[in-house]
Amino acid sequence: MISTMHYLGIYEDAINDAVESAENLLKHEDFDFTTQDIDNMNEWAFEYLKENGDFGNITDSIIYAYFSSARAYVNRRYPKAQIDYYINCNDSYLYYNGDEV
Repeated sequence: MISTMHYLGIYEDAINDAVESAENLLKHEDFDFTTQDIDNMNEWAFEYLKENGDFGNITDSIIYAYFSSARAYVNRRYPKAQIDYYINCNDSYLYYNGDEV
């Protein structure tokens, strides 16, 4: 029997892993972000999701909100930081200078 969350396309582990990666990017030793910055990045992701969330693919939509917000937040202060990502539910990755975060 399929769980209601999976039926709705909500994969909690994938979302939690993505949020952790986004927060870990801001915690990287190359950056000097604070806890307040991490909270702000989370707020950016939430605001993006409220305005652009796709309920047809909610998990990837949430992951995109976090990865794109983390990249934008870092690039605002560190414009030369190379941040990329790949999004596909549990197979989603965030990279800084080619290394997975």
